[in-house]
Order: sequence, then C-alpha cells, then structure tokens
Amino acid sequence: MMEKMKKHVPEFRFPGFIEEWIEKKLEEFFQIVGCGSSETDNEDYWNGNIQWFTPIEIKGTFVTKSLRTITELGLQKSSAKILPVGTILLTTRAIIGEASIALVECSTNQGFQSLIVNENNNISVGYC
Repeated sequence: MMEKMKKHVPEFRFPGFIEEWIEKKLEEFFQIVGCGSSETDNEDYWNGNIQWFTPIEIKGTFVTKSLRTITELGLQKSSAKILPVGTILLTTRAIIGEASIALVECSTNQGFQSLIVNENNNISVGYC
C-alpha cells in the first residue's frame, strides 16, 4: 500500500491561509551581521554619537537609546558596524533570544546576530 506524502500544512491555520508551507532560509530575507566591541579602556573610543547596545538593553519591541555610545574611531578600530534603522537586534549571548527593532542607526557588541532586512523585502518601522 502506498502511503500518501504528508503535506507541509499545520493543523491550526489562520483564516485565508490554505497553501502548503514553503521552507525558506533567513538569508533570503535578511543580511545577518555580527558586531563587536572596542577596547573598553581607550577613552577615544567611547562617549561618541553612535548608539552601542548590549544584550541586557534588549527588553522591548523597539530600542532608541543605549547605555553606552561609541565614537567613529571606536567603530573603525573594532569589528562593530553601523546597523540601519529597522535592523532586528537578536541576542545570542548572555541573554539568548531577546529581540528589538532599532529605531535609530546603531551598533552592538558581540552578543548579537542582527538581521538587516533585504531591499526586496518590506519592513514598516514605527510605534504601535
């Protein structure tokens, strides 16, 4: 007896969704970016105008202001990168699995894998 192939359809469905699930990779929707930190004892790298988040600051849906900031020099002398508005900051160390959407350009320490939405996708950022 031939067994029917099971479709990728969950038991619970939202109204209007009837097709099978399609498996996709995150890379199809996002650029995944890891960042890093500058030397903490170099005063030239800190108290600048770039928001620099750590995992303990990710507590709500959106973030705008970090506890510490870095300078342009601090950014250049580290593995940190500028992340655009709308980036999803996803914690992967210390506190794992917390996420917030950046409402400002920012950077993070090494405790994140941040998701930058690809140009062919749409994200609407705003307060609810």
